[in-house]
Amino acid sequence: VLLARDATIRGPCPGLAPNKSTKDCMPARYDLLVIACATTRDILPNWLINNYNQGVDDFEIITGNSEQMKQIVKNICSENGFRAEDNWNGNSGSLLVSIDRL
Repeated sequence: VLLARDATIRGPCPGLAPNKSTKDCMPARYDLLVIACATTRDILPNWLINNYNQGVDDFEIITGNSEQMKQIVKNICSENGFRAEDNWNGNSGSLLVSIDRL
C-alpha cells in the first residue's frame, strides 16, 4: 500500500491539514485529531469517495492512538467499500486505507 501524495490542491483546504507553508494541502492525508468523532462520521465517507473519484486509491488516515477513533474509521471504510488496516510503517497513530479500483 502506497500513500497518495502526488495529488495536491491549492488554496483554502477546509477539513484538511495544510502543510507548514499553508499553501498546499495533501488531500490523501486526513487528520482526525482536530475534529470530534461525530464530525468524522459525517465528513470522512464523503472525503474518501471524493478522493477516490479524483483517482486516489490509497490513503493514510491519522487517528492518533485512540482505539475508538480507529474503530470508527474502520467501520466507515468497511461501509463504503474501503479496507483499513493498522499502519505497518511504524506509525501506530494512523491507519492505511485502500480500495481496488473497478
